[in-house]
Amino acid sequence: MKIVIYTILLLSIFSVQKTNAQNNENSIFINSICKRDHDLNTRNLIKTYNLTNTDGEIYTNNEGIELIINDKYVSNIHIYIENVGLGEYKGQLPSGLKPNMTIKEITKLLGTPTYGDKDSFYEYDYADYSLFLYLQDEVVVDIEIQCAR
Repeated sequence: MKIVIYTILLLSIFSVQKTNAQNNENSIFINSICKRDHDLNTRNLIKTYNLTNTDGEIYTNNEGIELIINDKYVSNIHIYIENVGLGEYKGQLPSGLKPNMTIKEITKLLGTPTYGDKDSFYEYDYADYSLFLYLQDEVVVDIEIQCAR
């Protein structure tokens, strides 16, 4: 009986995480993570957000987007919702997130995080990438998508 309940619990958690990962597929950011620097998805991201290569590996704009390429792959994408230095991103966020979402709203949308500290960040791990949500006063202020490679 315990094994059946445990199996059902594990399957339901996997199902929620898989569903959330599938919802991310419509995001230009999610489609670009872990891709080669010359991949069509990466080129579309750079073009769509007018990202400028600042030092060979980092592409930024003044609208809150930072793209990092390591070993010719997109390793990190930062989306700054509240940032003075790099600007503030005002567009559609990945994973159905919205600016200033509370912890309660985030867990309702994405489920229980893989790791987290309600005062500073939540981490959601998927097959190819991790989604980090950085918090200030218990609301999302920055998002980082990190390749799992």
